[in-house]
Amino acid sequence: MNDVNIPKFTSNDIPLFLGITSDLFPGVTLPVPDYEKLLNAMTEVCHDLNLQPKKEFIEKCIQLYDTIMVRHGLMVVGKAFSGKSKVLSVLAKAISHIKDDPKFVNVLSYYVNPKSIT
Repeated sequence: MNDVNIPKFTSNDIPLFLGITSDLFPGVTLPVPDYEKLLNAMTEVCHDLNLQPKKEFIEKCIQLYDTIMVRHGLMVVGKAFSGKSKVLSVLAKAISHIKDDPKFVNVLSYYVNPKSIT
């Protein structure tokens, strides 16, 4: 539930959601996911692309990764110049960078103009 919902919430809604889930599942503590390889790869890719691997940017990449792991399809929406394309490209290149790990595979990206489809 956390992986699917938390990336969609605003910063004000996250504590409310966590409070509700802790009331529904008292005493349950979730294991912290191990993103070490992915975080290292994202930092390296950011440096390769002359981007600053700021905490907020890396967090958005992790949120996108978590969402992709639980959904078959998604849309990344937001204002112009908010970093959507860079989050997508950094995550794709980072996953491809560590494709030797059995948890990850090489990522191929295809971009389609939605206006070109009737």
